[in-house]
Amino acid sequence: MDFIVNVPQTRQYTMSIRYANGTGATATHGLAWNGGGWTTVTYPPTGAWGSFGAAVSVAVSLNAGFNTIRLAKGAPFFAGGTGYAELDAITLS
Repeated sequence: MDFIVNVPQTRQYTMSIRYANGTGATATHGLAWNGGGWTTVTYPPTGAWGSFGAAVSVAVSLNAGFNTIRLAKGAPFFAGGTGYAELDAITLS
């Protein structure tokens, strides 16, 4: 899933990802921005699908203007993702 975001200045931002994970086990996705290397985002279980009260936060270094943020699971992008997570929204601060 790609997000195109427009930020006012070059700096490190905190990205919060709202999600649900009803599997009962931890899930993971790959995270990359602006064509850089992959990091792993971990989503602990939330107890139910469609229950979007949970969020995880990660740091992303973005450039002023438009940026591409990619969350992926599976080939051809990030083959290391595990489990399932239902994404609701991202916010940057």
